[in-house]
Amino acid sequence: MGYLETFATDPGTLGTPENPRPHGFLFLAKAGKDIWNSWRADHPTQRDASSGEWLRAVRWHRETPQEHIQLANHPDLNFSGFVFGDGADFTAQQFSEGMGVANFVGARFGDDARFDSTAFRVGVSFRGASFGNNASFANIVVYSDKLLPITADWICFENAKFGDNAGIYPLQCHWGHGIDRMPNVSFKGVRFGNGTRLYLFSSAPFRFLDFSGATFGKETDFSESFLKGMASFHGSQFGKNTSFANAQFGNVDFQQCRFGDSVDFQGQDFGLVSFAEAVFEGRAGFSNRTFKAHTNFSKARFGKVPFISRLQAAPGYRIRGGFICLRPGRHRKWSTRISNAQAGDEHSSGNTRRAVFLSARDAGRTGGTLV
Repeated sequence: MGYLETFATDPGTLGTPENPRPHGFLFLAKAGKDIWNSWRADHPTQRDASSGEWLRAVRWHRETPQEHIQLANHPDLNFSGFVFGDGADFTAQQFSEGMGVANFVGARFGDDARFDSTAFRVGVSFRGASFGNNASFANIVVYSDKLLPITADWICFENAKFGDNAGIYPLQCHWGHGIDRMPNVSFKGVRFGNGTRLYLFSSAPFRFLDFSGATFGKETDFSESFLKGMASFHGSQFGKNTSFANAQFGNVDFQQCRFGDSVDFQGQDFGLVSFAEAVFEGRAGFSNRTFKAHTNFSKARFGKVPFISRLQAAPGYRIRGGFICLRPGRHRKWSTRISNAQAGDEHSSGNTRRAVFLSARDAGRTGGTLV
């Protein structure tokens, strides 16, 4: 029986193909990807001119409690490959332990997708999914009620695509089986448009948080994020005005990254960190950062003098000024040469600023590390 005949059997409960009720969406979801996508192709979403709401958008809640669909009660659902269209609303849904890892692999969302206050008890995969503008994942939580294989998709947005103004804030990650058993948290190859807000929080350091090969538009904001453990942004690209202000780092790889005009790394600590072969097209700010372990800027290129004020080194190293210069030292490491600029004074003399820039440029040419 096709979806037209099924809707005709009980329009009071299911609604109509032109305007499904929550139980109608549940029927379509249980019928599988092919029937769902056939219905969606015949009945695409459309913006209502008077109310501004999306017509035929997927909504699991309606005015009366009897019409609320709790997806946790339907563990057989798999949303991989579904075409949802605009305005899909999964707000406050609970994906139960019985569902395992919630699967949205390759799913396609239009504008205004919402997963606010949604909880995933085992994990979730949006691998290869696509979203339009204004995707919202506010206050989502991913637990680890089951011990997954270390190679499993626990939290996966790998190769997903987002339009402008996406928000994942906060994404709370709760792994309770020891860091050595934690699967990767993967945003590898993800593509974000402009105005992205990403705020991650974890109850334990990440064994491996993977943002390698990702692309971010302008005005990306990682400020205050918990990125401790091992994180990789290797080869990622960032538009202008990127902020990692007060983000909490452990060991992190920014090798071969490209940053647009202005990137802010002010505050808190770095563990082992590499910016080898990174390109900073504009100003890079590292105010108040403590470099606590091996730090690599070899072959990095700066379009403007990096601003490094009130910088602290790890014990055993001295920095006595506001800017730091890099020059060869013993054992192929780099020692700090202190400029005449006052600590924290961005308006130093042209000669001093030029000396700092030349030293950074020479370090990029010959290779080296700041320790």
